[in-house]
Amino acid sequence: MLRVATLVFAVAAVAGSACSGGDAVDPAATASSMAQASSSSAGGAGAGGGVGSAGGAGSTGSAGGCSTAGDCPASPEACADPVCAAGVCASAPKSSGSPANEQTPGDCQVVVCVAGGATASKVDNADLPDDGTLCTTDVCALGVPSHVPVPKGTDCADSGGKLCNEAGACVECLQATDCPGGACQSGKCLPPSCDDGLENGDETDVDCGGSCAKKCALSFGCKVNADCVNAICTGGKCGPASCGDGVKNGSESDVDCGGSCGPGCNAGKSCNSASDCKSAACGGGHCLDSQCGDGVKNGFETGVDCGGGCAPCGPGISCALDADCLGGMCTPGGKTCAPTCIDGVKNNLETDVDCGGNCPVCPVGEACAVGGDCVDLVCSGAPLACQSATCSDGVKNGMESYIDCGGACPNPCPDNAVCFANSDCASAVCTFNVCAPPSCFDSAKNGSESDVDCGGACDAKCVTGQACGSGADCSSGTCNLGQCL
Repeated sequence: MLRVATLVFAVAAVAGSACSGGDAVDPAATASSMAQASSSSAGGAGAGGGVGSAGGAGSTGSAGGCSTAGDCPASPEACADPVCAAGVCASAPKSSGSPANEQTPGDCQVVVCVAGGATASKVDNADLPDDGTLCTTDVCALGVPSHVPVPKGTDCADSGGKLCNEAGACVECLQATDCPGGACQSGKCLPPSCDDGLENGDETDVDCGGSCAKKCALSFGCKVNADCVNAICTGGKCGPASCGDGVKNGSESDVDCGGSCGPGCNAGKSCNSASDCKSAACGGGHCLDSQCGDGVKNGFETGVDCGGGCAPCGPGISCALDADCLGGMCTPGGKTCAPTCIDGVKNNLETDVDCGGNCPVCPVGEACAVGGDCVDLVCSGAPLACQSATCSDGVKNGMESYIDCGGACPNPCPDNAVCFANSDCASAVCTFNVCAPPSCFDSAKNGSESDVDCGGACDAKCVTGQACGSGADCSSGTCNLGQCL
């Protein structure tokens, strides 16, 4: 900057001399003077120490020289242009109102130079923005850029699209007719499907036939029998089912029999009920010959497929003999199988099959109403069910000698409780299956005794080596570390 300023002053001085009314200026001399001024300025700066060094660097730039401003590099300043003066590149300030060197394309503004080398922004509606799409018109309005959508339906070719939508985007489709498959969603053509409400792909009618799982209804379009729900395609239309069309259709259980075609199916043919079969016997989905298990009361049976040599009948089914019934009881008067606790049916007061109520108790896990219905006498939960015995259920069950104590329970039983062994009792004494209260003559350490039948509340004192709590427990009167001395 120092070199440039000095050079500018030199140019101004020469120009001033020429305009002061003196002798005419020789252009060659002027150029020489400007070069000398530049050289002098650079040398003077160099002589000044560090600053002079910078001036020396400035003069180095003129080593190649210049003929025109076009030979000089662009100015780094927004409001300066390169000039070539006497073969030396320099910078000269732009005139006020000139466009600055730095601009932002497409912002509807132009940056101009003002006094002092500063810049200012002015509206330039010719500086149009560009969003790179064919579906908008680029506009400057009062210095503000915007992109106005072109009319909907305008042709375009951006990003695989072909039509402009109302938002100014180039999309594949605007409506169903724009797509080969006849389905347009969010500007995209959808492939044919069997649930799009259109006849497309290899469908023979709307969403049916062809490769679709759904078969076409009566009078819908078809190409082959397999396209139709009735498997009948005649003249390109699905036809009605009949009992002589050689096809299993309509309500038929097999080809031209069963359902609305009546009980005409032979043994081995498919059936949905006994009414589909000539034998009136349908089992496992096929018509059966007359026999036990054919779903029909026939032969010597007293009920459908039971009694009279077939399997026993359940409660309430007709019978002739006790042997005809699951429970082994055929009522003499009504000739029906009576409910029992071995009939394999939950009936009467039973809480589960053949147990609970007035039948034997139920095992763990089966339904119950009260504890008495259960083998372990505990009925709880939601829904109610028999529970396993525990040592805290408030019932004497399992291996307990008394309620929640003794036996397999860790809890000892209180005095006068039922017991089976001394270990069942808190007193450690079981006499005649009853837990006896502690005494000083029961050969067990219990109650307040410090050892077996001595110390504590007992009159007998403990001898040397027996346990003690204090000297008063010992015949010697001395208790040391819990032992009589």
